[in-house]
Amino acid sequence: MGSSGYSFGLFGYHFKLGRIPLIFGNTTYKGQGNEGELIIISAGLLVNLLLALLGWWAESKVESKFWKKFFGLLKEYNLLTIIYNFLAALWSPRCDVRRIFSLLFSRS
Repeated sequence: MGSSGYSFGLFGYHFKLGRIPLIFGNTTYKGQGNEGELIIISAGLLVNLLLALLGWWAESKVESKFWKKFFGLLKEYNLLTIIYNFLAALWSPRCDVRRIFSLLFSRS
């Protein structure tokens, strides 16, 4: 593992993943200001929002029972994930939502 990123080996092949962490824990991205950190942190919430909107839109367009159920569950899961992230901001100082607000409203 070099200083510029992460890598792993699988079945004799070696993969470089750039700056994507392969383990749980904190990863500090040096050289990025508040804007870079804000983009990285808010990407997960943005994807959850987009998937919830996709599920809501697709649920109203399909007629198959299976796909209606699938897109309904997609919508509900992602909305619940967004709600959980906002509720977690109440008790966890390391929560993404709390970090987003602190980056948005911090004086630099």
